Amino acid sequence: MKWQIQLVMMIMLVSCHPDKNKTISRDELSFKTSDASELYFKNVRQSDYHIEERPEAGMNIFRLEEFTLAGKLQPAIIINWRNDMAFFYFEQESDTQESDFEIDFQGEKASFDLSNQKNHAELARQLYNAVLENKDMKVLDEVVFGSAEERETFRRMYFDYLRLVDIR
Repeated sequence: MKWQIQLVMMIMLVSCHPDKNKTISRDELSFKTSDASELYFKNVRQSDYHIEERPEAGMNIFRLEEFTLAGKLQPAIIINWRNDMAFFYFEQESDTQESDFEIDFQGEKASFDLSNQKNHAELARQLYNAVLENKDMKVLDEVVFGSAEERETFRRMYFDYLRLVDIR
């Protein structure tokens, strides 16, 4: 009887644990949050982030301090609490006016125009998948992630976003 209880507990534990190594397809992308996912983020994950509150806009912006990709893009999670939506967004350096850029994913080039929110989502999805597949990424011959720690930080941040929009 004891081993049966342990077996049931193991199955429950494994089934409640989201798959952190599964890539995301384009059709899985979502911006909608749920009350449960927002509560989880606020109670468990929010403490890792620097929070900028913008009550007049009905949103909060979550950033990891001093974390930039290729020294140009700072990822942020934006929660629009008025509309129950969340977005993964890349803020550019203030002196960078170019919204178009190209990333080389181990020989496969992809262009992005960051003037459109869906392009931010697509860029984040492709970076996340490339991190999971352990691909090298460059922007203008500069590596996107300078270390394994930066890759893991981005993976964890994007996974927080995926949990927030109920994809994982």
